[in-house]
Amino acid sequence: MLNLSRQFESDEKPDLGWLRERRASLNQSLYFTEPRPAAATDVDATLQALYRAFVSPRGMPRAETKGVVLDRVIGVLRKEGLSVSRGQYIGDFIFDAVVNRGDRPLAIKVLSFATPVKDWAPAEREAGHFLYGLSRLEVPGQAVIQPPGDTSAPTAAISYDRIRRWFDEEAVPVVAPTELSRASLRA
Repeated sequence: MLNLSRQFESDEKPDLGWLRERRASLNQSLYFTEPRPAAATDVDATLQALYRAFVSPRGMPRAETKGVVLDRVIGVLRKEGLSVSRGQYIGDFIFDAVVNRGDRPLAIKVLSFATPVKDWAPAEREAGHFLYGLSRLEVPGQAVIQPPGDTSAPTAAISYDRIRRWFDEEAVPVVAPTELSRASLRA
């Protein structure tokens, strides 16, 4: 595909003869229909548009998984000048991230509901473990949660609302990843 892409970017653009040659030579790996006449005022622009529409590889949008959100959270906090550890234990409990603040660390839970996952029980177990760990250790905590998106299963909103209620009942602040900053962290 890379070589094919270069053909369309070079000064000598593919022509009718080139298309017929490719059709004959690539009939087992790519499907080329017989070229047909078409009116085009700008041949280069038309070729580029056809290449982008029918040949070029499509980039998949990156899902807002927990890992993607966690990477972003840690990046934002480090840019804010905070010392953050990923997958850090405090006592016997592991947390997604821990902001090191001397003798009083801040435990952070990251969740994302912006994925097409259908079973949210693991996210609910993680949230429960997080809340239990906070209560046992008596350390402050904060949650960063990516709300459900367009590609989320309908069950995502139900689980998201449930976990938000749990955090509200335990007075654990929750922010969306886009709202995260040093100022949004629990004191």
